[in-house]
Amino acid sequence: MANTINSLLVDRIYAMGLKALRRQTALLRYVTTYEKEVMDNSFRGDTVVVPIPSQRSDSDVTDVVPSNTPPAPSDITPRYASVTLSNWKKVNFSLTDFEVSKLSAGTMSDEFSGAIDVLSGNIIRSVMANYKGIYQYAGTAGTTPFASNTSVVQSARKLLNKAGVPMENRAVILNFDADANAIGLSLFQQYLQKGDRETLREGIIKRALGFDWDVDGYLPTFTGGTLSNGTGKLAKINDASVVVGDTSVPMDDTSLTGTLVVGDLFTVAGDTQQYTVTANVTASSNALASVSFDPSAKVAWADNAVVTFVASHDVAGLALHKQAIAFASKPLDDVTLEGGSQIRQIPDPVSGLTLCLEITRQYKQTVAEFSCLWGSTLARPECAVRILG
Repeated sequence: MANTINSLLVDRIYAMGLKALRRQTALLRYVTTYEKEVMDNSFRGDTVVVPIPSQRSDSDVTDVVPSNTPPAPSDITPRYASVTLSNWKKVNFSLTDFEVSKLSAGTMSDEFSGAIDVLSGNIIRSVMANYKGIYQYAGTAGTTPFASNTSVVQSARKLLNKAGVPMENRAVILNFDADANAIGLSLFQQYLQKGDRETLREGIIKRALGFDWDVDGYLPTFTGGTLSNGTGKLAKINDASVVVGDTSVPMDDTSLTGTLVVGDLFTVAGDTQQYTVTANVTASSNALASVSFDPSAKVAWADNAVVTFVASHDVAGLALHKQAIAFASKPLDDVTLEGGSQIRQIPDPVSGLTLCLEITRQYKQTVAEFSCLWGSTLARPECAVRILG
């Protein structure tokens, strides 16, 4: 007779999985998540098409001229981003019958917790990797923000406002160092004192200055390229014909060595726009043959205009709108398989993750496996700002 799995055991592991998922994984609560849009037969490598709101301009607004012939409506060119389900990962562990009895009594082993942590960490880090495409930034590289004031988030707010990002659904996600500084500011202390008992006791800012506030343990450190002109991470535009809309440009200097890597941030003299490098490049003969960047050039840069690159830095935080990052995952349906194995979805509104739990009975042990098929993309980079640290 096939082994059977106690439904109480499934419920215990399910509940404990949720608890472990909620550790330091805030990001997915503040991105756009697609699950229903994923095809039932999707596998790793398949793509999900994500719609992006169309941007309209003043040219779309025209005078009203009465006529017996109605004017032709303006065409709208839909914009889309593709999310590739490029990650399918799992983590499993076995439980002896003795350990199963401990679970049934409500005890969760460190191994169980660690297994969930490592899988959810892989998911969050893969989503965080999209930060290299974020070109707007606030703060100072090498300096943890919020040491004495909130100016960095005010700068981030201004950048989002100028980019036309909607006011609602904005969030600030901080690493532990930046969060520790922010909690100590008198402004946020006032917010805490006005909150409920849990807010004050746990030191959670929740909402302030037009953002929801949260903490995530997986914010990365960016290691930039080694480019130097001998005095700093500087170069000059080596093109007298840069026009608005260009996405690559040569650079040089009297002495120029080293590299630029994807995610290096820079500004150009005479232009207030911030940019990020989109392809690795190495200096040769005191020149960079072509530096690719995003967004496209907003003004016509002058030949020999000074280019200033941002140093390596912690991503101490992200200020972002929900539309900035798109996340798609393919959960399996709940099912009991022949032989008694059970598959359950674990959707968690707190962490934003949905994992697949599969429990299989073997000889004198039970095997639990958590897995997830997912992908993500930076759908609207203008909707996000790096907070440097």
